[in-house]
Formats: sequence, structure tokens, C-alpha cells
Amino acid sequence: MMLLDPDGSEVDWLVGYGPPPEKFQEQLQKSLDGVETFKVLSAAYAKNPNDVAAVFKLGVKYGRRYQLDKAAEFYKKVLALDPNGKKGKTDFEGEKVPITQYAEFNLGYGALTSRPQDAAPMLAFVKKYRTGKIVREAYDRLSTYYFLRAAPKEDAAKFYAEFTGRFPKDAQAIDAWMNRILVDQGPFDLGIELGQKALGLMAGTPQPRVTLSLARIYGSSRDQAKAVETAELAVKQAKGTDDEQRVIPSAATIFISAGASDKALALYGPDYAKANWDSASLLVRYATFWSAQKGANQESALQAATRATELQPDLVSAWSALSDLYLAAKNYAEALKTAEKALEIAAPGRRKEAIQKKIEQIKKQISEK
Repeated sequence: MMLLDPDGSEVDWLVGYGPPPEKFQEQLQKSLDGVETFKVLSAAYAKNPNDVAAVFKLGVKYGRRYQLDKAAEFYKKVLALDPNGKKGKTDFEGEKVPITQYAEFNLGYGALTSRPQDAAPMLAFVKKYRTGKIVREAYDRLSTYYFLRAAPKEDAAKFYAEFTGRFPKDAQAIDAWMNRILVDQGPFDLGIELGQKALGLMAGTPQPRVTLSLARIYGSSRDQAKAVETAELAVKQAKGTDDEQRVIPSAATIFISAGASDKALALYGPDYAKANWDSASLLVRYATFWSAQKGANQESALQAATRATELQPDLVSAWSALSDLYLAAKNYAEALKTAEKALEIAAPGRRKEAIQKKIEQIKKQISEK
């Protein structure tokens, strides 16, 4: 949201919306009242370029607008004006941190997301600062970088050993290392050791997604019985929580990979679809899941996708899933019809282009019959 003066000059902006609505309304009212707006801060900076508070807040403003180069320019000025972090603090997830530390954090993150990526500034940040939520968040940002194959395996192992050493009782830190082990496809003995440690840490507060990571490691190590057992534990942990709907299809995938299709169907089969018959989003996810299995539970998946199009006729993913299921069943006429419906309602972009390519493939298959 952009606020402009009558002459068209920028006063302030708000980027994105997050609940609660009262907080957003409060932010908007401050902008309307002229409290720390871009215009006010720019005027303060023009009057006194050494006003570190104004410099810092302008950096934040540009960062929230994703003008990262401009934000970095102002954050670097903060470091020059306040190298020892003595001239002001700001809030980070409920904790007060020096504005200099916050500026260093954002410069580090900017380097992580630049092209080419550079982890060095953020690594220097976590070496310089030892505690606090902002340090934990810095490790999370670094973890995203080291999770990718672009980071060499040896470097990733060194980073995750440091991460889990700094936060030895943090199951999510351990989970991050387990996920990199899954990317590397080993060492699985270390992954199992880490997962068992995480289970112990989570005794009072289970985190089913961490448990699923251990199940995947068991599966990748060819211990399918333990994979199934651990996935079942994750389902039990997630029951009745916000994680349940994410855990169920993940556990079903593990069951199928382990050769336990009966367990997948019991967990995520027709009874699941019936229980969620009025949720278009869950039915689409269900239909898409079984469409990928190439043969199993296709009738129920087809019914679910059809129901999703009835519940929400403008849901592109529902029509696309229905088309895939018809295509798998070699019902080319219906596959084409439903794909064309998906194309009709899809917004311009990559998804629409992908649907167009699918239609061309279906037409080719029809012509070759």
C-alpha cells in the first residue's frame, strides 16, 4: 500500500499484510498521522545525515519494500555511525537488540540472497554474537543456504555441527542437519543418531515434522520397518494439531515407499476423503497425491477432484488434478475438457503456460490413437 501526497510524491508505504488486523490498522494509522513515515525520515536525514536513528529506519523502510541495495546502503551507514552499537535499540521478536546488530544481520542476509550467494558476512555475524533470537534466526537463514546442494557436503557438515553445538537442545536445529543428510543421501548412521537425540529432546513437546525426518532417514537407509514405525509415531504426535493435515500425506508417502500401501490407504484413503468432503483444498491435495501413484486409489482420487471442482469451480488446481486423473485413466476426451477449463481460469504466468503444454500433449496423444 502506497501513501502519496497530492503532488504524487511518496509519503510512506506498507508492504504485505499479517494478522492481527488491529496491528496492521495501527501501522496504517501511524502512516496517516505522519509518524516515522518515509517522508518524515527522509527530511530528518537530509537535515542531519548523521542522525543514526533516521538512517537505520530508512534502511528498514527500503528493506521492507525489497529495495535491498538501497537498504544495504543505509545499513552500512549505520555501522559507520555507530560501530559499537551504543546509539539505539530496536525490537526483534520481542527482544531489544542494538540497531547496529540488526543492521549487520540484514547485511548478512542480503549477502546470502544475492547472486552469487555469500555466506561469509552471516557467518561472521554468528561468530561475533552468541545469544538471542536474532542469532538463532541467523542460523536458520544460514541453514537454508547450507541445505542446498550448492554448499559443499563438507562445509555443510561443519556448519550443522556448529549449529547443533550452539543450540544442543534445539530439535529443529537437529532436524535441519537431518534434512541436509537426506539431500546428500548419507551418512545415515549419523542421521539416525541425530534423529534419536531429537526424539529424546521432544519427549514433552513432540514435533511431528522432525519425527518424519527421522522416518525418511530410516527409509533411505533401507530400514523400512523403522521407517513405518517412526512415521506412525509422527501421525500420532500430529493428531489434533495444526500439523496433522501436513503430516498425513507425508506419512502416506513413507508408507508407500516402504511397501506398506495398505497403511497408506488406511491413513490417507477413501475414508480420509469422505471425512474432508467439504474441503476443496484438502481434496485437491488428496487427488494430486494419488494421481502421482499411477494406479492406486484412482477412483477415490477422481471422485475427490470432481468434488473439489464442485465446491470451488474457480480453483485451477482442482481442474488440473482432475485432468491428470482422466489422463492416467486414458480418458483423453475428459482430460482435454478439464485441462481446457483449467486454462480458461488460470492467471497468466508459468502455471498457465504449463497447462497449455499439457493440452498440447493431450491433443498429440489423441491424434496418435
